[in-house]
Amino acid sequence: MDELSQIDLAFCVDLTNSMTGFIQAARAHMLDILNALTGAAQADLRVALAGYRDYGSKTRLIEAYPFTAERAETRGVLNGLKVASPAENTDAAEAVFAGLCACLDDLTWRPGALKIVLLVGDAPPHGCGATGLPCPDRYPKSDPSGQTLMSMSSRIEGGGLPLHALGMVPSILPIHDPVMEKSFRWLAMTTGGTYRPARSSQDALAVVEVIGKRVFGQMDFDRRVWAELTRAEPGALPAARRLEEQLPAVQQALGASESEIHASVARLRKRGLPRKQ
Repeated sequence: MDELSQIDLAFCVDLTNSMTGFIQAARAHMLDILNALTGAAQADLRVALAGYRDYGSKTRLIEAYPFTAERAETRGVLNGLKVASPAENTDAAEAVFAGLCACLDDLTWRPGALKIVLLVGDAPPHGCGATGLPCPDRYPKSDPSGQTLMSMSSRIEGGGLPLHALGMVPSILPIHDPVMEKSFRWLAMTTGGTYRPARSSQDALAVVEVIGKRVFGQMDFDRRVWAELTRAEPGALPAARRLEEQLPAVQQALGASESEIHASVARLRKRGLPRKQ
């Protein structure tokens, strides 16, 4: 398949004990969801996973598994995941930022692919306000990674990675859920993604499917926009002035609004696809 059909999807998942139900459901149904989405959109999908826990002396903080197009490898990763919480994990917050940093630093993304991070968790990041009782944040001022909500969203946006976030609510400490939802929503909103809550593991997988349909649908639309805009001059998107000249014809051909076309062009350029000078 061509570059326009490439999707690199990284799951950034909380692997502490409270996420056991979601991990079990993902093992049973995640590949079926991904296979259905991929087939419908004729996509070249690669999947990676970066799991995070919390800071402690004996429990592994991050598990990063590289991108693969082989579903058997993805199944092996899911089957091998183990939830665990360090003994020091006495607070409501988790090492969310460390997991997101692993997505940026430890995974190799294809340059022109549609890049997506899907964050799934039930606890807020450190340093974001989960300071109330019970179980106040052990790191109330900042995450040990050095990241803040602002700097983390800037890094994700700078990497061209829209982040979609899924919050498992209510959590085992529901008093801290508003902090988690506010943090996840901010990370999604500032990077071009969406935030959605889920009330059960099955609900969470349904949300993953909804997000997937949106992402894969956008990819299919972007392919059609690219075809129309590069019909006269193949190989690169037109510059701004030429784009405005072509807009009416593209709108008519695709039955789309001006804002939909502009949003598609923005996504294509965010992927680093070539542009006419």
